[in-house]
Amino acid sequence: MHLTTCLLASAGLWQAAHAVINLVPILPPDTGLDKRTTANVKLHDKTSVYWADTPSNASIMVNVTLETGDDEMIVSMDYFAPELQSVKCDGELALTFTSPDTYAKAIKDWSWVNFSQNRTFIMLVNYGNCSADSGRKPWLVNWANYDNRTNTVEFNATQKTWSDLQTGYTIQWGQNAGPTAPDNSTAVAKRSIFGKLDPHWNPSMHIDVNHDFSKNLYTKNYKGVNFKIDCANCGTKGRFNFAGHIKTTLRHPLTPSEMTMSVTPAGVEADLGLSLNINGKLASAWADEATFLEIPIEAIHIPDLLQVGPELTLSAGFSMQTIEGSATVSTGLTAKIPDSSIFFVDFLNSKNNKNNGWKPTLSTQPINVDAQINAGLDVYMKLAANLDCTVFNSYGMGVDLALQVPDIKVNVEADYSNKGNVCPNKKGDWGAKFSGAVGLDLKLQAWLQKGKDNKDYLYNGDLFSDPSLYTFPSVCFAFGSAPKTTVTQHNV
Repeated sequence: MHLTTCLLASAGLWQAAHAVINLVPILPPDTGLDKRTTANVKLHDKTSVYWADTPSNASIMVNVTLETGDDEMIVSMDYFAPELQSVKCDGELALTFTSPDTYAKAIKDWSWVNFSQNRTFIMLVNYGNCSADSGRKPWLVNWANYDNRTNTVEFNATQKTWSDLQTGYTIQWGQNAGPTAPDNSTAVAKRSIFGKLDPHWNPSMHIDVNHDFSKNLYTKNYKGVNFKIDCANCGTKGRFNFAGHIKTTLRHPLTPSEMTMSVTPAGVEADLGLSLNINGKLASAWADEATFLEIPIEAIHIPDLLQVGPELTLSAGFSMQTIEGSATVSTGLTAKIPDSSIFFVDFLNSKNNKNNGWKPTLSTQPINVDAQINAGLDVYMKLAANLDCTVFNSYGMGVDLALQVPDIKVNVEADYSNKGNVCPNKKGDWGAKFSGAVGLDLKLQAWLQKGKDNKDYLYNGDLFSDPSLYTFPSVCFAFGSAPKTTVTQHNV
């Protein structure tokens, strides 16, 4: 008999998620990253903007940094929106200031664009209904006019999409993503891509696997065999943390020059109390699989810029090779993945890939067989969590993590002795001998996809594999009476 519990975390299409969270803009002063309280209208050659799932106490945060060239600058309305009386954005862009001082500073700085026809600057508009979809809309400005009577700046400007901009991008989400792998898990825990956040901010991108499935997982009759899988005190705990980093250049704004992703566990464990009720004689092999729980997880979305989406399912399956007799076989165990484990993948330079840890610690409960039986059986459970990232609606990347833990290999054989000692030191003529081992197999695939092209799998291999991580002591179960059903017995 072969019992398998499989934790499967794989990357799938973001559209597969059941719901979408449109991230909202957050301002750096709200997070503790920028303590300035005065308006900043100054043009820059680089600026960072932030999105989160909620305006405060966010659990998800995305950082986008835009970098411009020699004849282009950028300014984000995030830094001076409170100084505005109104914004016109219905095909034309105009800003009216409440503060004459801030208006004067804007004139002084923004007049830069008027001194050369080659000059432009990008204004990231975040005001009222001007940017309802993503909370920000980029406008490309090539001229500015000023009305001193009303403190109004009128622009010769065109609204753009994010992919229209000829800027370099750096997009980061989750904690601790970066262009290079951290030296160890401690570095992962301590370093944040967002800088020094206020204590109430702890953004991450993760798939929560805290789920209880203590119930009947499967019941079916097939060609004279009745089979039932029950699970008592069963569940998974913890979460998988994901972090991503994408960078493009001014020369190739929409073609990534850096693409990395990391996966780390946090308190991940599986607790299983399995009970298999088997009755009958199998004439030919039988295999089946059924999903017993689908868990919708919301995708995150910044329109035209970034989509990251998960999905989670739990299923049970098996394959039978030999069944003869009627018995209930039960066992239990707990498998824990160390928090120090990490997988870091560089999608553009595999030499930077890093894999540490992932070897679980195991604790087992005694196996019990309550009657004579001959059985060859595989039973497994899967926890499938899908996560991927798509940028500019064109580039996708993801990690397929298939964690089979534990893999319990068990042999059960019916024995008979007319001397009353079928098992050493136990009374009974009829017995069932058990032996087995616990193994683990963790596979990972990392893929990259451009447009509608097929996925290019850049990594496909084992992170950890050991078919005999733990060996059960051999056990013999003795019974004082013959089995209720006919069982072929081995004489000892």
